[in-house]
Amino acid sequence: MRKIISILTLVMVTLFGNTLCLSQESNELSARLIKIKEFNNRDEYDNYVKSHKKEVKIYKNKTKYPKREEVEIGKEKIYYKYPDSSFKIAFPRGEVGQGCPGIYDFYDDKGNLLSHNEVFDFDGNSEFAFSENDEYILISIGFYGKGGIALFTKGGKLLWKEIKEDWYPQSNYFIEDNKRIIVASPKGMKNSGIYCYSIEGKQIWYYPDGANPVIFSSDGKDLACLTFAEDNYTIIHIININSGKLVNKVFLPINYKFYPSDKRVKSTLIINRKDYIIYKDAGSSIYPGKEESKSIYLFDKKKGDIIWKKEKVPLSEDIDVDLDEEEQFIVEENKKITIYKIKGD
Repeated sequence: MRKIISILTLVMVTLFGNTLCLSQESNELSARLIKIKEFNNRDEYDNYVKSHKKEVKIYKNKTKYPKREEVEIGKEKIYYKYPDSSFKIAFPRGEVGQGCPGIYDFYDDKGNLLSHNEVFDFDGNSEFAFSENDEYILISIGFYGKGGIALFTKGGKLLWKEIKEDWYPQSNYFIEDNKRIIVASPKGMKNSGIYCYSIEGKQIWYYPDGANPVIFSSDGKDLACLTFAEDNYTIIHIININSGKLVNKVFLPINYKFYPSDKRVKSTLIINRKDYIIYKDAGSSIYPGKEESKSIYLFDKKKGDIIWKKEKVPLSEDIDVDLDEEEQFIVEENKKITIYKIKGD
């Protein structure tokens, strides 16, 4: 399990206009957690899971991405291999720090050129997302200015494209058996947010406050994303995947300060299940000269209730959490692992 670091002082959960504030209270388990079983080590836990695992249908996004270790950097072009075949996409190398031209060549498994496409008239960083069996390839390009996306067939036929000013599409996903596409971009630009398109290129919905990446729920009905607001709040947005409407918004007031070293949280992790969600981060101390620490939260997605939390835990303390496929809460602390059932109302 990943190490987790941060400093959190107050949690404010907003649900449909109602705000619940929780001050720094003792790290006691919520009454909604019922202990099922405790294990002395990881091996005991793994053996228990193997013998008691239930078949639970879990939504898993099937979008694939090129493997970085298979990227070929030539003198004039950069080649990306398809995940499920030996076909390749190539684009011209650009100047360092300037991005690459939006020109893409498609090659079959024997190296024959299938198509040459001068798609975008501006340079940028290109990202590639592949649907299952490489049926479709979505290419996005951006560089904190003009941005664009383009959908191709496996053989390199351009189906459609879209270009926007002040847009940087970075995280792309195929959903609903390739019937729709999700495109997410970082916050801070005019056209930032999360877009949903049909496979034909029609925009279905747009959520302006989201950011990349997005984390799909285990039942495939919503997605969660993280943004950093100007007032120093870290915000988790939970969005209905069909309508693009906000289900809930959670404010985690982490006071990020930009010191000369720009030491802020390096990464965050969100575990998004059907009814519950976990937030934790894996970063660096945000206050110079202060001891690094970590905090974790488990909350009810629909109500916004904080069910369990650990705040300002020293980095040296061995603790991490998870939600299994049955939405049982797993706590690993000092090598011991405990399974809790989360009780409803």
